[in-house]
Amino acid sequence: MLRLDHFILQLPFFIALFWFVIITISVFKENRHKLALSFFMLSGIVSLYSGILFIDGDYVAFMNLYVISVFLVLSQFPAFYQYIVSLTSEEKLDKRFYLSHFITPVIATLIAVYVQYFFFSEDERLYFFNEILPLGVDVVGKYEFAFYVDKGFKLIFILFAFYYYFKTNQRIKQHKQKVLDYFSNTDIVNVNWFKIFRIAFFLAFISGILFHSINRSDHLNNQIITVSTYLFLSFFYWVVGYFGYRQVEIYKPSATDDIVEEDVIIPEISTNKVFLEDDKAKEIAEKMESIIIEKKLYLISNLTLPQVARATGTNRSYLSFVINDYLNSNFSKYINQKRIEYAIQLLRNNEARISKDLSVECGFNSQATFYRVFKEYTGESPSKYRDKIVLQSL
Repeated sequence: MLRLDHFILQLPFFIALFWFVIITISVFKENRHKLALSFFMLSGIVSLYSGILFIDGDYVAFMNLYVISVFLVLSQFPAFYQYIVSLTSEEKLDKRFYLSHFITPVIATLIAVYVQYFFFSEDERLYFFNEILPLGVDVVGKYEFAFYVDKGFKLIFILFAFYYYFKTNQRIKQHKQKVLDYFSNTDIVNVNWFKIFRIAFFLAFISGILFHSINRSDHLNNQIITVSTYLFLSFFYWVVGYFGYRQVEIYKPSATDDIVEEDVIIPEISTNKVFLEDDKAKEIAEKMESIIIEKKLYLISNLTLPQVARATGTNRSYLSFVINDYLNSNFSKYINQKRIEYAIQLLRNNEARISKDLSVECGFNSQATFYRVFKEYTGESPSKYRDKIVLQSL
């Protein structure tokens, strides 16, 4: 193959290797939620290296790596999905969740072991990997069974691609809504890189399906599909590695639990869909409003729904229903409204200047977020609003 083609084939391998090293180091530094991401990169490294060996014609090395590559190729989508779930979950995930997604890859690997080491003799195994898979000829007898087993693995990969692409996007959609209902400031926890990830994942998803829907022998004869697939994979692994490494832990233990009254009895959280009568919802809403204003909880930049629920003497399920269904809002929107009302009060009383300090004083994490939210609620920027107040006072 041309030197450029060979460089493109190796590019995603080295990208995955680079991020595997970086992310694995971060795992040992207590970022345990990235363990699944590290395994995803490891799966990619072995899978890509196996593909390079085959395309380069090193069929003996490909044969020796075949069994482990079956497991890791089929484990890529489950591993990445598990990373997304662990990243967007409050609770520690059960081990059964992790293990359940690898049942199919394990079964496929056992079948590969049987075909390689029990079904074939050593000579038959060498002939299958040196002649049958690369050339696609003489697919009869025992070789026909092994050939279609290999195609079965590729079919499983395609089915996994569809299934986990859907599941991952569904999880991201749910998380985006949960962020608005959980955090008062979403700019430090919102995973905006998922937008870029979706593009990268879609390209890798399509190219992976095309790559695995043709015979292995066709990989050697169709450089367009092969090269385009590896280019898309390079983009995909870089996006996942770069943004996955930078992503901070989202649901960290709270450090502001001192806002909770000591004698408050918290109702148990319901696991079912919550519904409250209007009288009860009104009671909780009024108590929440009173406590938030009295204690100025909206000035806590990292305020969360569970904290307000505990301070109100209710649980997060009830409070979420009150804010979303009774008040027709979400937690982030509700708290930001209180922050803007406070900012307006400061501006009207001539107690503040338009600066970064004002945004921080009002509970925002950044001046840009403060400006954006202020304009959403008032229709004007803070400076224009302040100028209008000055003119009115003349």
